[in-house]
Amino acid sequence: MGMSSGNGEEVREDREEGGEASDEGGVETKEVREGPGVEEAAAERLRELEQELARLREELVSEKEERMRLMGSVERLLRHLIGVAETVERVAGLYSLSDDSNARSLSEGLKMVSSSIEKVLREEGVEVIGDVGERFDPVVHEAVGFVESEQQEEGTVVSVVERGFAFRGKVLRPAKVVVAKRASRGEGGR
Repeated sequence: MGMSSGNGEEVREDREEGGEASDEGGVETKEVREGPGVEEAAAERLRELEQELARLREELVSEKEERMRLMGSVERLLRHLIGVAETVERVAGLYSLSDDSNARSLSEGLKMVSSSIEKVLREEGVEVIGDVGERFDPVVHEAVGFVESEQQEEGTVVSVVERGFAFRGKVLRPAKVVVAKRASRGEGGR
């Protein structure tokens, strides 16, 4: 049977028991059958969907826990790589002080290894944190000493003893720093 949709197009309608009707928008509707079996089927389908939802929730929690374990492992690995790069750099510094040309060559090779490791760390998102002149922040800095200063504002980092590192906004290791404090005034200054 054909009907006009009002805009000159004909809409076809097929209706049979349990059949489907569609209009030009592609929306399909089903006739709802009533009876005792329908309620039971709907209740069963609801139970199935609730079980599926519970299973998906458990799976999501499990995947989140696994992702957190993996991130912890990545952070530990990065800390170790940072330590290795710094150790290699320190050893290179010691060899560079030697008068022996072989030791100096070894020093240059070790510096290249250290630089390569640091380059990889940077490429993977590790950043150096804690610079001279920054305001002391206990999240980013670890104060290992204080120095009286009239030139620097109190609470300013005046030197970095050991660089700090962060990965994806999380501090892997705070920078060890020396912080300025107000110069104490002697008795003559009162």
